[in-house]
Amino acid sequence: MEWIDDFQKNYFPILDTLCLSLILGILGIAITIFTVVYSFMENTRDKIRKYQEEITHSQREVDPITKSSLRFAEEYWRKMRRTNNLLLWIIIPDILLFIIFVVSQFIGNPIFSIISYVLTAILLLYSVIVVLIYIYDYYHKYRNFG
Repeated sequence: MEWIDDFQKNYFPILDTLCLSLILGILGIAITIFTVVYSFMENTRDKIRKYQEEITHSQREVDPITKSSLRFAEEYWRKMRRTNNLLLWIIIPDILLFIIFVVSQFIGNPIFSIISYVLTAILLLYSVIVVLIYIYDYYHKYRNFG
C-alpha cells in the first residue's frame, strides 16, 4: 500500500493540474465556439424570416432564387443547430465535471480524484470525436472546391 501513497503524493498534484487545465480549456473553447455559432444561427434565422415573408407576401410567382436561398438558409441553420447541440454535450458535462473536480479537491478522497481523472479523459475523448466530426463535415462539403 506504500506505492499507492507514493503515487498519490507524487502524481496526484500533477494530474490535478492537468485535469483542471483540460477542463477549463475545453470549456472555454466550447463556449466560444457555441457563442459564434449561435450568432450565425441568429443571422440565418433572420434571413429565413425575410425569405419566408417575401414568399408569403409575393403578389406574383415566387422567384426561384428566393426559394433556393430559403432552402439553403434552412439547411445551414439545421447544420449550425447540430453543431451547437454537439457543443452543448461538451459544455454541460464539462461544467458538471468542474464541480466534481472542485468537490473532490475539498473532500480529499483519492477515489473522487480518480473519478474526476477518468471523466476528464472521457470528456477529452468526446471533444476529439466532435472535432473529427466537424472536420469530416467540413472536408465532405468543400472537397470539390478549389
